[in-house]
Amino acid sequence: MVPVAPYCERDGLDILKEVIEAENDGVEVTTRVRWLKPWALIRQHQPPMATVLFSVRNRKQAQKLVAGMRIAGRKYNAAAFIQEGTDAQCAKCCEWGHTEFKCNRNRVFCGLCAEDHTTDKHTCPVKDCKGIKGRICPHIVMQCAACK
Repeated sequence: MVPVAPYCERDGLDILKEVIEAENDGVEVTTRVRWLKPWALIRQHQPPMATVLFSVRNRKQAQKLVAGMRIAGRKYNAAAFIQEGTDAQCAKCCEWGHTEFKCNRNRVFCGLCAEDHTTDKHTCPVKDCKGIKGRICPHIVMQCAACK
């Protein structure tokens, strides 16, 4: 959430974009900054703080902002926003309709073999396999955790 008053004028969100980039070294905002709620609601209720949405160049920049985003010399909370839909598959439980960030399942499943480990921890059971951890190798028998 960011303060509304300094950024409620016509060019306010363009100014906010410049401030975010200037005060958070190495961060490049790649989209227009926009209010999460419709501007008419924000103007009607006049909250002191409101949520804004924007994209940055890469995951490293996003993680930097989540660790602490600076605006006008103050530190504000930021959170990753990942749009989910019915075509999203969770990297934790391998079920459809959500991502690992909102997964509330207690078990994890590998997206390659459907065993009880995350996909990035998958290793080939063949002793001398030169396959890369978490990747498909010639020995794997693919299994779907969602269908299992």
